[in-house]
Parts: sequence; structure tokens; C-alpha cells
Amino acid sequence: MIETVSLPGKTTMIPIKRQQTIINHLLTVKVASIIELAEMLDVSSMTIRRDVQKLELAGRVVSVSGGVTISTELMKEPSHLDKRDMQRDEKEAIAREAEKLVERGATVYLDAGTTTLAFARRLAKHRAGDSDLLVVTNDLVITTYLIENSSLRLYHIGGLVVRENRSCAGDGAAKALKALNIDVAFISTPSWNTRWLSTPDSEKSPVKKAAVSSSVKRVLLTDSSKYGKLGAFKAVPTTSLNLIITDDNLAEGAREALREQGVELIIAEVPGKKRRGKRGS
Repeated sequence: MIETVSLPGKTTMIPIKRQQTIINHLLTVKVASIIELAEMLDVSSMTIRRDVQKLELAGRVVSVSGGVTISTELMKEPSHLDKRDMQRDEKEAIAREAEKLVERGATVYLDAGTTTLAFARRLAKHRAGDSDLLVVTNDLVITTYLIENSSLRLYHIGGLVVRENRSCAGDGAAKALKALNIDVAFISTPSWNTRWLSTPDSEKSPVKKAAVSSSVKRVLLTDSSKYGKLGAFKAVPTTSLNLIITDDNLAEGAREALREQGVELIIAEVPGKKRRGKRGS
């Protein structure tokens, strides 16, 4: 049965029409609050929240502080040099939480990225005595750093070299990863939402898929600035993850949407910011 909304003095509007009206409005104003949308459509805030939830699950909008906005298409991933100075405090906070998940003697996969690089630095500093810990990675910078700053066991999976991100990707890298048994895969992404991790580079999707299929536990390490962005190529479903570790800038609406999907969250507290709570499920 199709839900309809009766607006006093106005034509009845079905949900799909109402949701398209929300999209059209956001294309003009960029960001709108729930109250603003409810007043515009003359419906309850609860009705708008349901509409926003459906649009967010479809990947068309994203919850942000203060309301909702259109999802942003990511045309090209920033280079390693560009990313290394972005959200440094957030990456350090995420790395601190990630380190707590590594058991002694484990085999862990570190996906290419500057958040996983921050994590690798913590492993080098705090897990130096764990001679049985094996770090598997496709990241050339992580490999070089751990060679020079630790005695941890290392396995680089090889593959097609992506110069801008100083990593390896493609089917060759994925095949090498599928041959391994990983205890915990720490996965990175340039863009994600409640449904998918995505990437603008088709060569990176097979590696992330292989990391998920080869691992007992799958953990996404990502700062909140990447939430709501869309790459052209789907990598892995968000629901295939066991856990997401992100920072406390992630909007409450996004947190609620992820929890309703059954995805566990650890919210890393960034020093100097008001605490909002660390864990949700």
C-alpha cells in the first residue's frame, strides 16, 4: 500500500514525490535542517526523518551537523602527499583505538592510506617486542616506514603500482591477498556511506574485496570527512564490516543510520573536543 500525505489545502503528496522535492531543495540550498524541510512540506519532523533515512540508505543524501546535504561525488582521490596533512588529529585518534584490537602474534592487513599509516606508526612504537606480529600491506610508504622503524614481520602483496597513492592495486594484488589468512583487516576508503565503501579508481576495488574475503574480522578506519562522498566504483558493502572506527565529527544522524544497519561503531575522541561517547552498536 502506498503511503500518502494529506496536506491541508494542498495536493496529496506520495513519499517518492516528497523525497524528490527534498533533493531538489538541497540542490539549491546545499544544507537544510529537518525542521526546515518539515515546514516546507507541511509534514511532521518524524515523516521527514523517515524520508531522509530512505534517501541516505539510497546514497543520495548524507546527514551532517545541523541537518542533511546532497552526497558528493568523488572524481579523483587526493594523492598521498595531499592527504598526509589532512585531519591529522582525527587520524591519530582513530589509530589509538585501532591498536587496541591487535592481539599478540596476529596477522593484520593494513590497507593503503594515511590513516593506516598513522596506525602503522603506533604499531612500530608500541608493538616493537611482538616478533610474531605479521603486517600485510599494499602500501609502499607503510612498508618503508616499518622497515626503517621496527622489527615487525612484513609482507607486501605487490601488484600494479599507483604512483599518486604510493601503493599497489589491481587483480595481482588481490590474488596475493586471497592466498593469505588474515586475523584482522584494517581497511581504508576515500568515500563511504551507510551502504558502500567506494572509490574513483577501479583498480582498488578488487583489493578491498579480497581483504574482506580473506579476513576473520574487517575494520574500517576512516575520518568523518569522507562520509557521504561517492566514488564511481563500489568496493565492499558497509554491512560486510564488523566495525567502523571514525572520529567524533561524524553527525549523529549518520551514526543512527549505521547502527540501524547493524554496523558497530567506535567513535574516537579527538583531543580538545567535547566528548560525545566512544562506542555505539
